[in-house]
Amino acid sequence: ITMPAKKASKAATKRATKATKRANKTAGGEGAEGKSKGGHKKRHETYSTYIYRVLKQVHHDLGISNKAMNVMNSFIQDIF
Repeated sequence: ITMPAKKASKAATKRATKATKRANKTAGGEGAEGKSKGGHKKRHETYSTYIYRVLKQVHHDLGISNKAMNVMNSFIQDIF
């Protein structure tokens, strides 16, 4: 014996639409107006420009690799 499917109540459908709107909002999807909401990334402060400037003042013919710059940046952040 199989039972017929019940109709969803108004409250259940309202909850389902709220959940999908919330999921779209958190996923950065389009809102109800059709405009996309672009989030801003948090700015990550680095000391790489300052390290590079000091390096050029001291040794103007030398460069620095990305890996070494990351090490120096971590070092400065640990100090401050």
